[in-house]
Amino acid sequence: MLVGGRGHQVGAFDTWSGHEVKSLASTARLNASVTHDLVKGRVAVLKPLDDSLPAEGEGRVGRRGLHSVVQSTADGARIEGPAVEDLTLR
Repeated sequence: MLVGGRGHQVGAFDTWSGHEVKSLASTARLNASVTHDLVKGRVAVLKPLDDSLPAEGEGRVGRRGLHSVVQSTADGARIEGPAVEDLTLR
């Protein structure tokens, strides 16, 4: 209801305690943190990979041409593969 009176939804939060309302801010911060991590991971896939090896036991995600690729180094050898599985039906 825009003008005058009380809308039917006004009482929706009447049963909420102060504790529950205070937790909304921490929940919003947590969700923002998760969103940041997800976006950061998606942006990393856009970065072209160079020819250097990742450090031993480390890995990275990037792209070669139009394809997203993961690289890691194990026992001095480079391991590389698609970052996203091909889910097309064969």
